[in-house]
Amino acid sequence: MTKQALIDSIYESIESTGTTVTKKAIGDVLTALPEAIIAQLNATRTATLGGIVSINVIDKPARKARNPKTGETLQIPARLGLKIKPIGGLKKAI
Repeated sequence: MTKQALIDSIYESIESTGTTVTKKAIGDVLTALPEAIIAQLNATRTATLGGIVSINVIDKPARKARNPKTGETLQIPARLGLKIKPIGGLKKAI
């Protein structure tokens, strides 16, 4: 789904309730959303998006891997990763 398709879908859903909102306002919210999520993850290592998904920062330890093409053993350094888990209505819908 493109950003514009998402904006249109949200606009139609809100419009059907009788609430007035512009497509530009919806677009502005969608543009600001990633920055807000990143700030929350940096501050607390966890974020929940309106009962849809839960995002947690996890530590991935260093590990050894093998290049399948050459067979060479590589050392992959420790890093941070994300664990994204559907919750609530999204989990039931799937």
